[in-house]
Amino acid sequence: MEKLTFHDFVRLDDQSTQIVLRQLDQPLLAVALAHVGDAVTEKIHRNMSERAVRLLREDMAQREPILERDAVAKRTEVEAVMQRLHAAGEIRIAS
Repeated sequence: MEKLTFHDFVRLDDQSTQIVLRQLDQPLLAVALAHVGDAVTEKIHRNMSERAVRLLREDMAQREPILERDAVAKRTEVEAVMQRLHAAGEIRIAS
């Protein structure tokens, strides 16, 4: 089985993206999204409610600047969730 990365969010279908997002808390996601390209951020925002996106943006704006190493550590946590869900057959990755 392939090792998934945070950037693989763009390869998930919308249903799979939503399954992953339900497993994550907002503070984790807020830090993980720091220093990430627009494609991943847009994919995640498209699969959240307007209210959830607004709250996430507010959370991110109120934080001290996030160091790259802290963002990478949180993305690693997200990748573990993605890997677990993929291994269980709960999410699909487009080839």
